[in-house]
Amino acid sequence: MSSLRHDWYQTEQRVVIDVLVKNASSRNISVNIQPTQISLRGDNVELDLDLAHEIDPTKSTFKIMSVKVEIILQKLVGERWSSLKKDGAATSISFSNLPQTEQAKASPSQYNDKNWDRVVKDAYDSAEIEKDEAKQLNSLFEKIYNESDPEVRRAMNKSFTESGGTVLSTNWNEVSGKKVQMKPPSGTDFVPWSE
Repeated sequence: MSSLRHDWYQTEQRVVIDVLVKNASSRNISVNIQPTQISLRGDNVELDLDLAHEIDPTKSTFKIMSVKVEIILQKLVGERWSSLKKDGAATSISFSNLPQTEQAKASPSQYNDKNWDRVVKDAYDSAEIEKDEAKQLNSLFEKIYNESDPEVRRAMNKSFTESGGTVLSTNWNEVSGKKVQMKPPSGTDFVPWSE
């Protein structure tokens, strides 16, 4: 098993850990999030972290992408962490009780230890991969559309247009008799466009 490179950043409410894993989606990745521990297991890869502070596992999530696994941890207390891991932890500072001028003096710099060139490169690589995946998906839809009979094409056009691009059906019997309702992805809200 090989250990994994990882990087992290934080907001007042969350800690985000990016674990770099090539071909992550095909490596049978599993992530276990506990109040003070994170473990990631996959084909010949593993990562175990004892966290410097406690988190809420019920509000924490992870997302497996092509080149990395993004773990989003919900903090229990709105404080800045000076370290991700317990063994490297310095005392954390709660920002809510300090006057504004002291907050600026006491705030540990979360930006000094970052390799920003690598962060930008990782973001660019991730965006390029997502763009390639979108092109592949678009090609698949074009192929289905071009090789289908007129009834399937009508169903695709009607469902896509009436739902504002949120539904794509190939079943004309299902969509012909009624207006196709909008179904935005979970966690998002539809906001109508206006001039």
